[in-house]
Amino acid sequence: MAIQIEQALNQKLNAYAVNKSIPVGWDFYSNGTEPSLTGIHFRQNMFPADVAIVGMENTGSNSHQGIYQILVCGQAGKPSGSLKTEVDLVLAEFSRGQLATYDGVTVIIEGVNHALPLYSEAYVKIPVSVSYRAIISQPPVTYNLTYNGDPLTYNEAFLTYTN
Repeated sequence: MAIQIEQALNQKLNAYAVNKSIPVGWDFYSNGTEPSLTGIHFRQNMFPADVAIVGMENTGSNSHQGIYQILVCGQAGKPSGSLKTEVDLVLAEFSRGQLATYDGVTVIIEGVNHALPLYSEAYVKIPVSVSYRAIISQPPVTYNLTYNGDPLTYNEAFLTYTN
């Protein structure tokens, strides 16, 4: 399910980036180019956490939580006003209560914040961390058991032999 969760959030980021004509890291990987030192671009990472069980029955749901991190990147040494403005806009786009859906999985954004800028020789990167949760139902468990070639039926308390 982590793939569907990541794709839901990737689609949300991609729609935002395309609307603003801001490249995203996967654009560079797919066409073999490097990001320009001028302007702003995004990179993303997914940090899934442990899955918690919601309900004890065999058809219960699982709660998937984690952090979807967006790096808002700009040229080092340039005035950071536009970079900080873009961070604020990304914070608003991924605000608490927003939903993202992919392949039947709905992701709920629980919170968003940003950290201090990270500096390198070429770039300034401001991490935006999006806390998410997705509650995903488990399909019912089906047992097809036989005893001496005869089918067995499943009972919640025990297996019974049927003719």
